[in-house]
Amino acid sequence: SIFSGNYLGAHREGARVSAQISMVKLEKKFPIVITTNSGYPLDQNLYQTVKGIWTASRIVEESGTIIAVSECSKGIPDDGNFAKLMSSYRSINELLEGLSNPVCNLMDRWQAQKLAMSFKKADIFLYSSLSQEKTESCRMKKTDDIIGTVREVLGKIKNNPSIAVIPHGPITVPIIV
Repeated sequence: SIFSGNYLGAHREGARVSAQISMVKLEKKFPIVITTNSGYPLDQNLYQTVKGIWTASRIVEESGTIIAVSECSKGIPDDGNFAKLMSSYRSINELLEGLSNPVCNLMDRWQAQKLAMSFKKADIFLYSSLSQEKTESCRMKKTDDIIGTVREVLGKIKNNPSIAVIPHGPITVPIIV
């Protein structure tokens, strides 16, 4: 869509249409959230996949489970600071502390910080082509069986819970109303 005319009116209309397209109103959080990074080309690496995981973390219950489905054909990637940040600290709390230090001005902090904040809320499984070793170096649990992982997690939860699925993680804005 293209909006033109008076810049204030065009911006307001564009914002209204964007909200209508991307916002999803929900009544509650979910114990299990399955997300993607919208497929190719947005799922080429784990660094980009964090965007879909962060969206899922907005609607997952405390101590819930996020399952991220993303090809990651180009790895974490190994260049840049993201992989180093994720494997350099002994714990998620240490990582968050290090990233909040005003002297820490490394590139790629946003993704590391958002992923670490997501870990504070939920266990995160990754279904991808990344190796077990690389997946675990970023503190995630690798899964090669989405249905099996869902069944395993459901077995630990009472009351037959609902599951949220976010097919377009980085371009969806879930809102709890």
